[in-house]
Amino acid sequence: MQRANTGRQARPRLNATLGIHKKTGESVIAMMKYFTLDDWIRDQDLELVDTDHIVRTINAYKCYLESIKPRLPEDIRRLLNEYCIHDGILRDLQIDVQKATVIMSIGAGDITMKEGREISLHYSGVTNMRSTADPKRGFTGTKGYGDLGNDELELLENGLIEHRFLFSSGIQMLIRFRTFRLEEHKRW
Repeated sequence: MQRANTGRQARPRLNATLGIHKKTGESVIAMMKYFTLDDWIRDQDLELVDTDHIVRTINAYKCYLESIKPRLPEDIRRLLNEYCIHDGILRDLQIDVQKATVIMSIGAGDITMKEGREISLHYSGVTNMRSTADPKRGFTGTKGYGDLGNDELELLENGLIEHRFLFSSGIQMLIRFRTFRLEEHKRW
């Protein structure tokens, strides 16, 4: 049976998936494909940590990232090569719906994680920005979003790019965009 054409365009598919939490049986939204909150929490327990799984996950993501790197904007490649946002702190998040832009200011590090960097990630042509939290899951400590634990990039079929983030608070964030600009403000 064919569906009637209503003249409306289909909404782009969200990469977030609804799943069931393994321990609680509750519904959870998982945006991250490689570096999940469940894995991150499990990896903190030295008795439960599965180093083979960690290595497989890192290698799978590295392989994917290398396959798309030549097609990523120059400033994203610069972000990957010169900065480390792992353990970074989200200092400011600006969303301009009319301009379709998102700006994230992050306290990050250089690629060696020896020197601090204050950077801004400028996303434009934003078609989707989503942030979810599960108040029952996450790490204790820093308030707000918490430490930026992991991030993932994905090149979508329609030419858009998706940047996904996982914070220690359990908050996940997804930004789908067309262009990207990186700005460094100060070093320490």
